[in-house]
Amino acid sequence: MKLLLAWFGFLSLAVTAHAQTVERITISNPGIYRSETEKIEDAPNSVRGVFRTVRNPQLIERTERIPGLLGTHFGVNFEIAGQPNGAGVTIRFVTRFPAPGLRDPKTGKTLLTSENDRQFRVGEFAYRGFTFDESWEIITGVWTFEFWHEGKLLAAQKFEIVKTDPPAQFDGGVDAPSEATSR
Repeated sequence: MKLLLAWFGFLSLAVTAHAQTVERITISNPGIYRSETEKIEDAPNSVRGVFRTVRNPQLIERTERIPGLLGTHFGVNFEIAGQPNGAGVTIRFVTRFPAPGLRDPKTGKTLLTSENDRQFRVGEFAYRGFTFDESWEIITGVWTFEFWHEGKLLAAQKFEIVKTDPPAQFDGGVDAPSEATSR
């Protein structure tokens, strides 16, 4: 029995030695961006049912006040700190929308939150964003981008979406629908 307990103790230490931890996520450069779509995939819990990976996100204007214009693409850079460096981790993106939420007129579905799990590596510097592709997505008020790992909120960024006058479309966005991430 002692040998069996010692074996389980050893096994427990071995598993702990290889477990990854995410200590924090550091957010930087909130604002309006321009980027290119690399890949689009299904994401049933997102606003439009898709999630895209973008490349070359370029900060156009650092701000937390975002104009509610079609084509506006806004987001943040973030870095994942933890151990061991390079270990694979799942980060849950939660986007909180102001009431009354986003209501898709085609489906009748209303969302107060959007959630997507994405794979990253400890030490990775990446990007997360959203684009207004449809007029019904433009809800003024405070939007919150949250970053979760294993049930723990690690970081959040608030944006205030504001009503603006024409032009009816912002020309600095991206070339594909709604929520996005980049590496």
